Amino acid sequence: MGRPATIPERLATRVPGLDRLLEGGLLVGGVYIVQGVPGAGKTVLANQIAFEFAKAGGQVVYVTLLAESHARMLQHLRRMRFYDSSVIPKNLYYLSGFRPLEEDGLSGLLDVVRQSATSHKAGLLVLDGLVSAEDAAPSLKDYKKFLHELQVVLALMGGTALLLSNAERANGFRPDHTMVDGIIELSNEIQNVHSRRYLHVRKLRGAAQVSGRHSFDISDAGIAVHPRIETRVKPASDDEYVPSVERLGFGIADLDKMMEGGVPNASATMLLGPTGSGKTMLGLQWLAEGARLDETGIYFGFFERPPAILAKSKRVCVGLVEGVERGLVHQLWQRPVEGIVDVVCDRLLNEVERHEPKRLFMDGLDGLATAVDIDDRVREVMTALANELERRGVTILYSAESADLVGPTMRVPFRGVSAITHNMIVLRHARMRGRICRVLSVLKMRDSGHDSTLRELLITDRGILLGDVVTALEA
Repeated sequence: MGRPATIPERLATRVPGLDRLLEGGLLVGGVYIVQGVPGAGKTVLANQIAFEFAKAGGQVVYVTLLAESHARMLQHLRRMRFYDSSVIPKNLYYLSGFRPLEEDGLSGLLDVVRQSATSHKAGLLVLDGLVSAEDAAPSLKDYKKFLHELQVVLALMGGTALLLSNAERANGFRPDHTMVDGIIELSNEIQNVHSRRYLHVRKLRGAAQVSGRHSFDISDAGIAVHPRIETRVKPASDDEYVPSVERLGFGIADLDKMMEGGVPNASATMLLGPTGSGKTMLGLQWLAEGARLDETGIYFGFFERPPAILAKSKRVCVGLVEGVERGLVHQLWQRPVEGIVDVVCDRLLNEVERHEPKRLFMDGLDGLATAVDIDDRVREVMTALANELERRGVTILYSAESADLVGPTMRVPFRGVSAITHNMIVLRHARMRGRICRVLSVLKMRDSGHDSTLRELLITDRGILLGDVVTALEA
């Protein structure tokens, strides 16, 4: 038998979310290009990694090839939470390579880098402004030779290098891409009126990186990367998944009878209907029934704040306020503006992990969709969420708004979402006997029998009730 393969040593970036994409971090001794347009966040990312490495006791040499002074750069970084002046210059040493490059070319720059990295015993080297080195090279061969000799210096020292570049070529090919161990690309894009930042690990030798583009943001805390929710959750395995015959009822006798006791445990149910059709009240009633049975639940809403939800529930959903007061029902509100869907999902899953609910009502899939950067991701995000919640034994009820206010047709507003929904309850408005009324029907119950007749939905001071069967002639 052969010897077991050794696991390469890695340098953790300590940037939230990034090491997950890098399978733990950067390879020690590796050379990595961080590229992107001006303003994408390259300098912030490199400095954040440098400060975190220095604060952990490592030695960093940060070489700039730009005309901007170190004082001005640090002035901009001073507001960042990762900034710590106590590590400068003891553990983090800033050096300008602009003049050596201008006077002696690539050989002069390499000498300065070699001497500084050796004297400071640097475990991390940052070269900010790689495009300047490329422009100073007499030929492509000289530029590639410079990169090779830089790799030799790092290999002898056991250090890791970040090379920051904003260079772009018309044909998209860069010769340095074939020589380095990894390429991290940052972008800042405008989608409609929203600004979206993305990070893409285009290349990573010696590791199985998480592919694709991932959102990130820059705040006073620095850069935080948000890996796509689809890459972080997995469906329950055959060993984990145990079919349950348990039903979670609404506490509405006629409706529960139509669904043979309620929605199946650990399933996903859609409440589909136009505005004002009773989706929110029905979801609140479902949570109230759970609280009555001492089951923990979470209300996750986008459009109405928690006090407004409690106020509207007092008249109809008996027991919901008491459930909140007893700590059985927890409220989570998310502003549906400028959000990052992966951050929203993280927030929800953190609450699920914290409270371990049996019931979850997501009030307004439309709110979640506003945080999705690509329309087609709605289905992928909901699939990932549903799989993770199923794995944790959480039953999810969510509402989706149909644009058809009155009429015989109903359209699901998001393509592909209904395919991952186990059960569907349709609510609508109908003209009946000279008035507009609410009508309910159970359209779909996966692997279960159900009563599909149309019933009038009555929201009264005595609670939510189902009225008579509605015929086609009446509606």
